[in-house]
Amino acid sequence: MNSRNRHVIYCVATGVIVVVLFAVVCFWARWACSASLAGLARDRAARISPLGPALEQIEREPNVVTASEASARIVHITPPIRALGLLDYITRIYPSTGYSDVYHWQWEPDGQWVYFDRKSGQIVYSFVRSGRPSATQVRQTRMQLYAGPEGVAERPDKTLGRFASPVVTPWHIDPHILYDPKLRRFFAVDFDKRHVRKGPELDKADTRRPVQVGPLGKHSEVCFQVDVVGPQRAVDDEPRHVPRPVPRYGNKYLVPAVFLATSLRPTPYTFVLDASGRIDRLNKETLEFAGPAAFISAPANLFGATERSALDGLFAYQVVPIVLRHRAPQDAWQYQGCLAGTLNREGSAISLQTFDERGMQMQAEQTKTVEYWWLPGSQGVTMLKFFLENLHPPVLSLLSYFSAPYSNAGSGFRALFILPDSFVAMKGRDFGPMHAVRFLAALVLVLPSILLGLCLAWHVSRDARGIGLSGDARRLWVVGTITFGLPAYITYRLTRPKTGLVTCQNCGKLRRPDMDRCHHCKSRWHVPELTPPAWRVLNEPESTAESFTPETGKDDEAVGKRTDPSD
Repeated sequence: MNSRNRHVIYCVATGVIVVVLFAVVCFWARWACSASLAGLARDRAARISPLGPALEQIEREPNVVTASEASARIVHITPPIRALGLLDYITRIYPSTGYSDVYHWQWEPDGQWVYFDRKSGQIVYSFVRSGRPSATQVRQTRMQLYAGPEGVAERPDKTLGRFASPVVTPWHIDPHILYDPKLRRFFAVDFDKRHVRKGPELDKADTRRPVQVGPLGKHSEVCFQVDVVGPQRAVDDEPRHVPRPVPRYGNKYLVPAVFLATSLRPTPYTFVLDASGRIDRLNKETLEFAGPAAFISAPANLFGATERSALDGLFAYQVVPIVLRHRAPQDAWQYQGCLAGTLNREGSAISLQTFDERGMQMQAEQTKTVEYWWLPGSQGVTMLKFFLENLHPPVLSLLSYFSAPYSNAGSGFRALFILPDSFVAMKGRDFGPMHAVRFLAALVLVLPSILLGLCLAWHVSRDARGIGLSGDARRLWVVGTITFGLPAYITYRLTRPKTGLVTCQNCGKLRRPDMDRCHHCKSRWHVPELTPPAWRVLNEPESTAESFTPETGKDDEAVGKRTDPSD
């Protein structure tokens, strides 16, 4: 391998290392900006009050002083280790070997967990059972149960059947209701009774694709919460059954005017979320759909664009049912509708929608983009984030534009090279104007990065010409600098030749001493010709063999003595 090939490999390896390290530094800087913006947005909330006809009659009572209210807001930001998905990855692969999803896990030694074992195709339930062999002894034994489409057993058995890729309730709810897309039916797994119930197979013409069953929510990076407060009435005496401190209304105390629950436990239903954003109610007994409940839509981003996929484009969402308890007859609970709160990919907009018991939308509220810009410090942090994105290599920014519509909001938050949450990617997800108009708008957003690359490329070309790089090498460095921007310029500065320059005697410019010709005037080195003198002076007599001249046959020393003028 010659020195030229070694130098090419050295430049490529240095460039890869520089790009990776540069992307890591910019990633943490952008993450700090995103966390700061999310922290500023904690004071913003989408609110709806009153909730609708379900509580209208109760709110008209004379002693009711506050109406019902629902709000959707960011509660707090999760730590970086949680936001980057490290704990999610650990819980996904533990305790089973391979790649199995853990749907419920307790950290305590006597805790329990439920996960899907892909090797056996069965749901595994691990728990601790306590027993008393004697009056003074307590024995705890770790046990595991295996559930398949055909039943539950203490050992994995082929007769239990196999699940393909079940969609399971993410929390420990008994019974576990899951959907298998290959078998196209719902199952209810009761580990206590060791029984599995099958639902009817979905019709082939049914286009539903359930992606989540049970309590619906997505807020792993931020704690996004939808709160509901029912109407309250004022009473003279302090209630004893209400947790302290009791809110006051003047000289009176506030107590709930109606028993309101935000869980489907007391009802015969559970929620099923479809990939399209549609939410249906599923009867837990018959495992059949009982009707629509709501739908999820993504709020617009800073440019007013909407997402192609509501679920993939949401940074967080939460669906909260509204269940009322009626004292007569027999304290019956009745489903009255639900609330759907969503947070867009950038965390700049929050929306809240209310739906009645038939799944019809009643009210909708969304925070304004103007309010986002007027948050204290939001403009400076947003401009800093835009500046950091323009330090990113231009070619990767353009790739972010084309790949943005097909990326998940959670993965975009943890992106290192492709940035689907950047300002350029926002235009890539805007499906309103024509493609050419959107692309021109994206070029305007990435223009500072392109101008920076051109400026650095001009400096690289000038410096490369001065140090004597060949034309092909100069063109390659110029193209690489325009394409990758600042990382390519840093790579050039680290790998450029370090040879000292000397002055050319022909053109007077600095030239490299390791080259035969000057890279400016193409002249060779001018070295005076060294010719030996015609005579020489000897300080001591030479030997006869060395001083004898064959042509004359005489001794040079004798001749010299006779011809010396001083004699």
